[in-house]
Amino acid sequence: MALALLAAQPSGVTTVILADLPRKARQRLLDLDLPHVRIVGKQSPRGIWAYLRSHRSVSTHGLFGSRRRGRGKLSATPWHGELSKPIGVFVGRPPRHFDRIAVSNQNSKILRVAEFQVSPDSIHVIGTPRQSTLLKGPRSERVMRLKGTQKWVLFVPTYRQPTRGPMVDVFESTQEDLNAEMAGLDQMMGDQDAVLWVRPHPLTDPSSLAMPNARLATDDILQQSGVTFYDVLAETDVLITDYSSVWVDFLLLDKPVVGFCPDIEKYRASRGLALEPYESWFPGAVVTGRDHLFGEVTDALAGRDTHAQRRAFLTSILMEARPNAAHDFWSILDVERAG
Repeated sequence: MALALLAAQPSGVTTVILADLPRKARQRLLDLDLPHVRIVGKQSPRGIWAYLRSHRSVSTHGLFGSRRRGRGKLSATPWHGELSKPIGVFVGRPPRHFDRIAVSNQNSKILRVAEFQVSPDSIHVIGTPRQSTLLKGPRSERVMRLKGTQKWVLFVPTYRQPTRGPMVDVFESTQEDLNAEMAGLDQMMGDQDAVLWVRPHPLTDPSSLAMPNARLATDDILQQSGVTFYDVLAETDVLITDYSSVWVDFLLLDKPVVGFCPDIEKYRASRGLALEPYESWFPGAVVTGRDHLFGEVTDALAGRDTHAQRRAFLTSILMEARPNAAHDFWSILDVERAG
């Protein structure tokens, strides 16, 4: 999100990035050939001072608590995902306050009003900055060199048993449920002349995913190649996911999506799903077993796209994004009046 916004930043605007690890963040921007911006520690005196002096703040979760600010300070968010799982007051969390919220469709707008307890006037159906990367393709030739001639299959699971964070010990679902049904998927990619990428959830230990022949798409690993996760997503040929909201963004590319949900009943009973029946909302087959998963992926790689019509219908109601979503996000910040 931050990288797309930086690329679309209007002239005359000064941006300060608050980072938990400022040295690492500076190196990340250098590796990605992005313009220099000021980066300070989020909890440092300079970081807190920069926040207090700012006219606008942008974050995916809220800075220093998502509550109403004083006059002259506007807070905005593209959030960090669309639809899929219940959040906010629906899961017993306090209401979140943002003055501007960017979403991709009217359904998300209605959900955000209820989840965050905010006014409908604060929610703008303009798409989100991260979607600009998908619509405009890779930032540079680096991702193309990384891909070569092979097809890419990207697996993006959500978390089952996080190793840290507030949801530890909440779920009935386990990582073993997932691993048991996907064993050999990484080896199958070799037979298809394809590469399997795996994007572990930030709350999940990457070593718990039993796929030794897959490439890990963590930020640290991708940074070494000078690309971002959304650069990889833009060049992905087949997406495999479960309950991650990444499939909503992926609709923009009109490519095959496979829902791999061996623990869907356990997940329903513990974490819960916002879109039900989930199988009717998902833009591809929702499978629960290894053989069915392998068959769907093989068909998709071979060009047998049997879910194209359904995907097009869901795209029409879930995605109203524009290719200039990052620029549009700056417009809802009213930056011309920020000074």
